Amino acid sequence: MVVVRPPTLDEIPAVARLAGMLVAQHEAFDQERFLHLDDPAAGYARFLPRVLGDPKTVLLAAFVDGELMGYVYGTLEGRDYFALLDACGKLHDIYVDDRARGRGVGEALVRAIQAEMTRRGAPRVVLLTATQNENAQRLFAKLGFRTTMLEMTAELPKPTPE
Repeated sequence: MVVVRPPTLDEIPAVARLAGMLVAQHEAFDQERFLHLDDPAAGYARFLPRVLGDPKTVLLAAFVDGELMGYVYGTLEGRDYFALLDACGKLHDIYVDDRARGRGVGEALVRAIQAEMTRRGAPRVVLLTATQNENAQRLFAKLGFRTTMLEMTAELPKPTPE
């Protein structure tokens, strides 16, 4: 059985470890597009305690048999003219430990953040997903997400010294 709830301050280092794995996964997808961080877990360990309790932040952790197996992080956002996006909830991070994949953890996390964003008044939830992450895309589509934008990236030549 999957239990989803906000993590305690003592559980933040374990959430940060999973967040570091998410960063590494994206870097492996495309080293030029995704940012390289030497120790992303340490950065998350410093950042996440600051957002606990923030009314515009949703941070939830998933536990299977009492063990942390995933997390989801999102924020409530106002209208963004440049993104052509009205007020929404943004799902920034979701990660499930490899040992728990296929056991409903990801679905439980997405459903929980959708419910919490609804409770807080968000009219929609928006997310980005790596094109290589087809399993996540199938999950998101199953849970009502549709493709609305497609990010494209072009690397530019390095400037020549003058």
